[in-house]
Amino acid sequence: MTPKNGILETIEPGAKDAAVVPVSADGFIARFLSRVPADIAPTFSQAQLFAIRDFVINNRERQAVDIRWTISLIWFRFFIVVLAGPERRSAERRVTERAARPILTRSNILVIAVFLAMLTISFVGMHYALMMAPILGVD
Repeated sequence: MTPKNGILETIEPGAKDAAVVPVSADGFIARFLSRVPADIAPTFSQAQLFAIRDFVINNRERQAVDIRWTISLIWFRFFIVVLAGPERRSAERRVTERAARPILTRSNILVIAVFLAMLTISFVGMHYALMMAPILGVD
């Protein structure tokens, strides 16, 4: 199959009609190919592209805790992800990922400090409320 404008055109496996569908119509494959070097992208076959897509999309194991939250502000949006569960990564992979993503960065320290400040303020406020309740006659 020949590339057209650097992106292969292909037929979706299992498709009932034989119409050729541009691979770029598949969002995942289009993003994948945009991140692959331009001289390598046209060398993928349709079977390879769909196998990569299916592996990445269907190979995500569920975590015990999987919280994904988007916060929209006036000028921008950001997201928070909390994942927790049993550790399945090898020791080698953990070392590699820790080197690539260190915990002690400025932004991480800022987030941790804000979280601890909010937690401390909550505890102090609760303590103050419990101390004032008998004085105010609240049971």
